[in-house]
Amino acid sequence: MFSTYCLDELVKMVECKKLKNQQILPIFYDVDPSKVRLMEGRFGEAMSAHEHTFGKDSEKLQMWKSALFEVANLNGWHFKIG
Repeated sequence: MFSTYCLDELVKMVECKKLKNQQILPIFYDVDPSKVRLMEGRFGEAMSAHEHTFGKDSEKLQMWKSALFEVANLNGWHFKIG
């Protein structure tokens, strides 16, 4: 399950990227970035749980999804186990 604190921090990082031109270097450890973009697997399950908690149309939920999508589209490091 995603930590709401970590998701809030991710939103802040994306805001800093846009407003202050700071860089984000995502590290995808044992996860395909496309799963993040498409909200599949564990990511979809976690967002679904957050939808139940915050409501599907929650502004906070939409900000989290947008930040995850944006970061998943950045060039970064992708590590697979095995």
